Amino acid sequence: MKLYYVPRTRSTRVRWVLEELGVPYDLARLDPKMRPPAAAMTSYADYGFAVFRLPAGENAVAPLALVFETREPQKVFFPVLSIVDGNVPERARLEHRLYLQTWTGKRVESWFESDAFASEHVSIGKTRGLVRGELRVQRTELRGERKNEDHWARLPS
Repeated sequence: MKLYYVPRTRSTRVRWVLEELGVPYDLARLDPKMRPPAAAMTSYADYGFAVFRLPAGENAVAPLALVFETREPQKVFFPVLSIVDGNVPERARLEHRLYLQTWTGKRVESWFESDAFASEHVSIGKTRGLVRGELRVQRTELRGERKNEDHWARLPS
């Protein structure tokens, strides 16, 4: 995995977490072509995020879960905005499979729920407390051409 970062920003927190967890990664400064325009960044003022790129030709799934403080604890943020040569196109072709687990066990509207508990699909010990084995996992897919924007899941109360 490669972590693209900008020194003296919130990406330093992500680097620190990877170091603490012992996750192997390559470090690279964020290419200016991958940075969103300043106007697009205002919506991220309350959220930390990181840019990752898997090595070319890798077919293995490399799940990553990070927890950041948020003003809206009833929402889960998935940063899937596409940036092309420093620009944010209005529409983008997406091929994303997103997963989440509500620790209350309640279903998120319009998400699919796994037919088994997480412990049957995941090595719970490797998740370092981020996944609870006795609960199910939920999934949604963002596929095809669509409006280019981040995705939010609203958690049930």
